[in-house]
Formats: sequence, structure tokens, C-alpha cells
Amino acid sequence: MDTKDVMRNFSSKATSMKVPLLKSAIHHDATSSKSSHSDGSFSNWRVPSSNFGNACYTPGYWEWVEDVLPRHKEILELIKVYDAVYTSLFTYDYDDNVLHAFCELWRPSTNTLSTFIWRNVHITLGLTIQWRLAKDDLQEVSVHDWVKFWFRGPNRYAEPPQKVSKVRATKPRLNHNPSGHIDSNFLPRTDEENAPFVELDVEESLRDETNLAAFFACWLCKFVLPNKKVNHARASVFKVASLMAHRQKFSLAVPVLASIYRGLKEISTSSNLSVANIIFPIHYVYGWLGEYFGTHHRANRSHRSIPLCKISGEKMAKCFNFNDAQKLFQQDDARRLHHLAMLQGRDLHLTDNGKLSNSWNEYIINLRSSYVTLRHDSNFIVESYSPIKFS
Repeated sequence: MDTKDVMRNFSSKATSMKVPLLKSAIHHDATSSKSSHSDGSFSNWRVPSSNFGNACYTPGYWEWVEDVLPRHKEILELIKVYDAVYTSLFTYDYDDNVLHAFCELWRPSTNTLSTFIWRNVHITLGLTIQWRLAKDDLQEVSVHDWVKFWFRGPNRYAEPPQKVSKVRATKPRLNHNPSGHIDSNFLPRTDEENAPFVELDVEESLRDETNLAAFFACWLCKFVLPNKKVNHARASVFKVASLMAHRQKFSLAVPVLASIYRGLKEISTSSNLSVANIIFPIHYVYGWLGEYFGTHHRANRSHRSIPLCKISGEKMAKCFNFNDAQKLFQQDDARRLHHLAMLQGRDLHLTDNGKLSNSWNEYIINLRSSYVTLRHDSNFIVESYSPIKFS
């Protein structure tokens, strides 16, 4: 929104008011990627108790995921969210010094990571761009209560132990996360598992779809797009959750990126992180750091090759002192960053002739500067998307 002098009702009197202006998607006038912190450091770095929205344990949630994945596999694969749902089956660890060093180098003006060799590296998620907004009531219920009501199956997983500050030089031998193995066989629901549908008088023919919609509502709020009130299911996602359960495909890359960019900007500009209520899906950032900067040990999940799952599990973050964490982002050999590109260091000629695969079409779309948007209830977020800043 910009302030402009406008004419009202064709009168000769000009009035100063805020009006929406259509702007170019190309950031010709993008500002210099200068840190929000004038001295290049945080005066008081501290991760708040909310862990910036990092995915955490909820009783019954992992069991619900393990029930949903085989029971609704066909729909999940059809709308291309099977892997995305699967990744919510684990916790994600971080090293405080690595996160500190990363946030000091984040440039909110361009949404890029500025290394000491003057290269800007951009976080991207290469998925199709489409998103529909829901206009529902803004009521909330805790994820704990939501899972407890909808999933009545047996609980098999206990809460993992609290993270300790002990320095670990090797990969942990014990892990309290699920193994990740999904049994393709599933049994009919028991009377206890059918109880929520009986209580709500849901017809038997609609119970599978209702169960999946309820799960999507939980998954979107808990793992994909957590809001300021972390671990609460929001009514504003119900329409999208219902459409997804009804086989409507949604690509969530745009709102997820907008949420990540806004969260990192809030960290960069916060004067007191210990009391800041900054919530966003930061586990995707941990996955990005683990994939491209080797910040995590590798998980043994040979049955799924999803990048985020490769660093999943408790205590999987490698330990660094702050100086070593800073050096992670000082790589002078550009060849070490070739895996940031889909070409993987190869030369390839692409012709947009209408015959490219969905992956290549999406890749070409993602090369263009633009803006990413997100609506969180009554709040609208618009962030710049500048892949050219690291070319």
C-alpha cells in the first residue's frame, strides 16, 4: 500500500489516501542486502521456549500419521502430499550456534543468506504455485485436544526426552522417534476408533473423507503453517483441509516460503528474542541447512529418500562452536554449492514448448523474481522472492 494523491468523485480536490498499486514482480530496485543488525550480531541471542514453531511431540499424532498414510495412500499420492505428510512423523533437531550464525547472515530485505564471499543464497521450495484462501471463523482448539478427539487408536510412542546441552561428537545411538516404516496393511476401524464419527452422526460412507479432512486441518496448523498461537488448530484452514480430502490438489510452497521469510525477518529485527512470539515452520530451515551445509547427521531411513527426513530425529544436529558455525557459511568454492541448483552442475538446454515435465515447468517458474503471499486468519503477508540474488 502506498500513499498517493487521488481525485474523488471527479472533483477538483485531491485527497491523500492509501491505495493499492500494482508493482512489477521483478525487483529492479531491491535494496542492498544489509543486515538488520548494524554491528552484524545479535546483542542478546536466545531461542525462546516456543523454539520458533519447531515441530514437537503431540500424544497420538505420530500414531495418527501412521494410520493415515496407508489408509489414504491413494489420495495422498494423487494430490502429491504423501511425502510432505510423512515428514511430520519425526522431530527435527538444531544446533544453537548454527542457527545463531545463520540468522546473523540472513538479509530480510532480499530474503537471502549473505555469505562472507558476497554471494547470496536463497531458500527455495520447488513446487507448483497455487493457493486458495479460506474465510472461516477464527476459533481455535489445541492440537492436543484435536488429536485426542479424532484419533482413538492405541498410543505407542512416548514423549522423547528433553534436549540437553551436552556436546555430541557422534550420531546418537538411541532415537525415540518412529522408525518411519509404514505397513501397507491396515485393519477396519474398531468401535472405539469409530466413536468420533458416531458422536457427530457422520454417515459411514463419509467417515474416511471426514477423518482425512480432520487430519489435514491438524497437519496444516501443527507442521506446515503454524501460527502465533503454536500447536492450535485453526478454523480458517477447514475449507482447504476439506477440499484436500476431496482430492483437490494444493501446492503449499508459496505460503510456506512466505511464512519462513517473515519469521526470519522477525528474528533479524527483534530487539529481544527471549520474549518474541515468532512462530513459523523452522524445521524446513533445518532441513535446508542439513542438506546444503552438512549441519546434521544422516538418518537411516532407506525406505524414503525425502531430503527433510535425512536429518530427522532427536539429537541429530551436529555440534559446533560459534566460530566453526560461522565458517560453515564462508565456503569459497562455488562448486560446493552446485547442488543448490536443479541442474546439479550440468549444462542443459530447455525449450518451453509445452512438452516439459511438471518438474521442469515448476523449476522455470521458480526462476522468476516475484512475491510470495500468505494469509494467516486476518493477517496478510507479502514477501519478496528473489532467486536472481544468488546467480
